[in-house]
Amino acid sequence: MFSAIKKFFLELREKDETTKKWWLVALASASMLFVISFWGFYLNSTIKNLAQEKPKSQPNQLLEIFKNGIKEISIMGGEQLNKSMAKLQDLMKKTNSVTIQNADINFTVKNLEPVEPRKLP
Repeated sequence: MFSAIKKFFLELREKDETTKKWWLVALASASMLFVISFWGFYLNSTIKNLAQEKPKSQPNQLLEIFKNGIKEISIMGGEQLNKSMAKLQDLMKKTNSVTIQNADINFTVKNLEPVEPRKLP
């Protein structure tokens, strides 16, 4: 079987460019068709049928669902708020301290000639 395929491609090498391009398009199309059909079968087997009837929920169940959802969201929001407030309190408790030390530099220059003041014109 592999020798027949090998022989086919060796003979195809000797053909003109138009024939080579035609076989290129044909084999690429067949490969794409195979991959897309395999993908379609895979999706068909993994995704459940959405056309089936859904169980109808009663109005009381719907309200319960919303109540539970709001309850959970408020609990999570409260926890996040507590964490944020704790971080803010920690930041506010921190203090920065700056220590300024006097420099031991004397800016008086010794051994300078005195300069007499001049009047400007």
